[in-house]
Amino acid sequence: MTSNEIYKNYLVAYKERVELENKIEELIEKWKNGQTIISSEMIQDVVDKGYQRLDELRKTEEKLHTEYQMQEQKEKTKNFADENIRYHLGTSPTGYEITSGVLSSDASKSHLTAVKKSPEQLEQEKTVLLSSIKAKVQSGEITLYQASKLVSDINSSYSFYVQDNEEKGQHSMRR
Repeated sequence: MTSNEIYKNYLVAYKERVELENKIEELIEKWKNGQTIISSEMIQDVVDKGYQRLDELRKTEEKLHTEYQMQEQKEKTKNFADENIRYHLGTSPTGYEITSGVLSSDASKSHLTAVKKSPEQLEQEKTVLLSSIKAKVQSGEITLYQASKLVSDINSSYSFYVQDNEEKGQHSMRR
């Protein structure tokens, strides 16, 4: 799940919590003002259940907020790794393979068609990049430190795309 999707789920939970808090406060105010004929025991029972649900929603919000922060950090790390790979190796890792496209003078009619890369394709690309790093070290184009950083970035970037494919594959299987 992307950080944007997690954030949208967080907002749904937040909105539900705020609406419930408002309903509870409204019910209490109506009871205080004598606008309802519900007994004190019933009001107390409804309010208790409402507060239990509020606690559940707060926990959900906290969990989603933590997930959002972790996913956002993963995405930033991946983007930095992608930029470093692009700078040093001249290629950008991506989870998609462009298969066709149409270029038109009318921009609204231009488009690309892409398919998700398989884990095998991603692994093959990763192997090619790692071989390229080895060749650059042997020829003296980059230092061992730069090579180590690039290897780390490649592993980070490609593991992100493999994990993304696996998660999306699981979601599509559930539907």
